[in-house]
Amino acid sequence: MKPWRNSTKHFELAIRLEKLGEKHVDTANVYMSKRQLLPNDHSDVTVLYHHLSYSLERQGKFSEATKMHKLQLAPLLEMHGEDHPEVVRVYTGIAELLRLQNRLADSLQMLDRAMEICNRFERLGNLDRDILLVTLGHRSLTLKGLGNLEAATEALNKSANDTDGNVR
Repeated sequence: MKPWRNSTKHFELAIRLEKLGEKHVDTANVYMSKRQLLPNDHSDVTVLYHHLSYSLERQGKFSEATKMHKLQLAPLLEMHGEDHPEVVRVYTGIAELLRLQNRLADSLQMLDRAMEICNRFERLGNLDRDILLVTLGHRSLTLKGLGNLEAATEALNKSANDTDGNVR
């Protein structure tokens, strides 16, 4: 493979993102062609799958978007293990896609998994507040969808009022 080929794909992707946006199918096609140039353990692979998932989600293709998140998850778990902030982001993204498909129990199960990791981060003293807030927000929406308004309100209040970043 010619070394300039990968940088050409980066340039082509940047142009398509700027001109067409992430939602456009041509942008997703460039992501996939770029994906073929990278080894599975390359960090850009997870970014590509994230953007593909986002693009598919915006098109209402939730099942396909979920598959992209799962493809994103595999190299993350291989490179970092489960206790990594990006793994929490992917779990939360999958949970949101499940919620949008009205698979609320599955969504809540994925969010519970993400919260377990957040709790481990807290015990280690390296909790990412942004990840926690997003996860709690999605948890609140899922619990509301399940009709558990008390727990939904509790999750929302945690995200709004917990200024010290502690998971309680």
